[in-house]
Amino acid sequence: MEPYQISLVIALAFAVAEVMTMTFIFLSFALAFVVISIFQYITGGYDINREIILFSVFSVLFTFFFRSLFRGKKDQSVMKTNDDVNLY
Repeated sequence: MEPYQISLVIALAFAVAEVMTMTFIFLSFALAFVVISIFQYITGGYDINREIILFSVFSVLFTFFFRSLFRGKKDQSVMKTNDDVNLY
């Protein structure tokens, strides 16, 4: 198998883990591995140092992106002091 194919298989495994956990952490890992596989396909080679740097940078960027995208005003409810504690 080519290195980019192995990276795509790892990305698919992270995507499956994301569907099972629903935490949006594995989604950023999966997309980072897709970026790595694109770079491996374009360059036609495998460089461990480049892939470690790409994975760390893109996984952090995708994590910040998805956290800011899915965090909204609806997720943060403020309870007033006169509200019932058992009110959900």
